[in-house]
Amino acid sequence: RKVKQFEAEYGEDWEGTAIEYDGYVNLPFYVFEAAKGGNFRTTTLQWLGKGNIKDRVNAKCESIGNAGLLLLAADAKENDLMTFLLLNGA
Repeated sequence: RKVKQFEAEYGEDWEGTAIEYDGYVNLPFYVFEAAKGGNFRTTTLQWLGKGNIKDRVNAKCESIGNAGLLLLAADAKENDLMTFLLLNGA
C-alpha cells in the first residue's frame, strides 16, 4: 500500500531512477516506514526489484542518519532478508 501511495505521489517512473549521493543510492523513506510498520520484507523486495539490486542493497536513507537496509533488516529481525542482502553485496 505504501509503495502505491508513493508511486501515486511521485510517479511510477521515479522507481527506475536511482538518486545517488556520496556514491550511494537514496533509500526512499517509505521503505524505512515499512520497517516500523510490519510489511518491511515485501516492501523492500518490491523496491529492490524495480532497479539494479547490486546498487540498491547498499542504499541509505539520508533522512534517518544514513541508515541502510541491512541495519533496518537487523532491527526488524528479518533474518532471511538480511541473508538476501548479504548475498547480493550489502
